[in-house]
Amino acid sequence: MPLTQEDVLSALKQCYDPEIPVNIVDLGLIYGVQFESVPEDQQDVTVEMTLTAQGCPEHVNISAQVKSRLEQLPGVRNAAVNIVWNPPWTPERLSPDARTSIVTSPGPGEGTSASTTDSTSGPPYAAATTAVAMLL
Repeated sequence: MPLTQEDVLSALKQCYDPEIPVNIVDLGLIYGVQFESVPEDQQDVTVEMTLTAQGCPEHVNISAQVKSRLEQLPGVRNAAVNIVWNPPWTPERLSPDARTSIVTSPGPGEGTSASTTDSTSGPPYAAATTAVAMLL
């Protein structure tokens, strides 16, 4: 049975921007999914996605994570990830769950033990999460 867009989006909910504790689907980074039928009841899958900022230092890791996750799906022969910048990502693309998660995430220095952090550090995603939350 061929994969559907819903199958792909469900699988991609396991992929995260390591700087933001929200999956890439709920972040609104996925712009499109295309399928191409190939021999032996397989499909090639192409995902068109963006990132929260053009200078995202994790762009290579996120793309590799998406490609790897897609290639784990049954019936996928090849997967491709195309990063696009138009239209640019905005916080309006966040799902309601993502908004809740970002607004309630600990800021820098919050939610960590005083013995393992100082007042300027926190979870590795704290600064990016705070930046996105400020846009809301």
